[in-house]
Parts: sequence; C-alpha cells; structure tokens
Amino acid sequence: MRWIILSASAGALLASLLMISSCRRQIVKVKPLRPLHPRGVAVVNPPGPGKVVITGLRPPAPRVEVRGVAPTPKHAWVSGHWAWNGTRYVWRPGHWIVRPRPEAEWIPGTWIQSDDGWKWVPGRWR
Repeated sequence: MRWIILSASAGALLASLLMISSCRRQIVKVKPLRPLHPRGVAVVNPPGPGKVVITGLRPPAPRVEVRGVAPTPKHAWVSGHWAWNGTRYVWRPGHWIVRPRPEAEWIPGTWIQSDDGWKWVPGRWR
C-alpha cells in the first residue's frame, strides 16, 4: 500500500489524502495537514529540537549592522537576520556570543527559496 499526501491550496480548509492499493482507490477527506496563512505561510514543527519555518513571502534585504569590537577573543559575531513571527518579518539584531570552542566559527543562517516558498536555514557552529 502506498500513501500519497496532496496538500490543499492556501485558501482551502481541507486537504485530500489519497490511498492507493493494488485492488482499489479511495479518496478520504481529512483535517488540514498544518494551519496555513492566507498568504500561503506555514510553520512546520518537526520532531526534535528547533523548527522549520516556511513562508510564501520573500524576506527583506538584510540590514547593515555595525559590529564594533569583540568583548573578548572568545566571542564570535552572530549576524542579524529577518525572522518570521507568523504574520510578518521582524529584524533580529546581531550580537556577540561566546564560542563553544576556541576554533569554532559561526556560519550564519539564511533564507533559501524552495518549491514550498522561502525556508529559514538556522545558523550553526563549524
């Protein structure tokens, strides 16, 4: 038995679940897979830490920030970024943070465009 999940359009209230088996086809209407924003925005919470944010709206251009001098050599700069709060983008300013290890380098998060919309990929240590 194979399951194919077809998501409804952003304005629809129902999603369709199509169950295909070798002997019959059956279409079953179910509750939405996830709440959708009128502009096609969804926040998807997978198992495990963190969350995946997908929005249909392109993020604004990053702001120019002044870093200043690091408080100590143990600190690394985490760049500011636009975050989606469920209805609009809000600016999260950059800040200094203590490195988890002396050689650690911060790789900034970024918004990438996918078939589902704009997806936030969080920053990480390398």
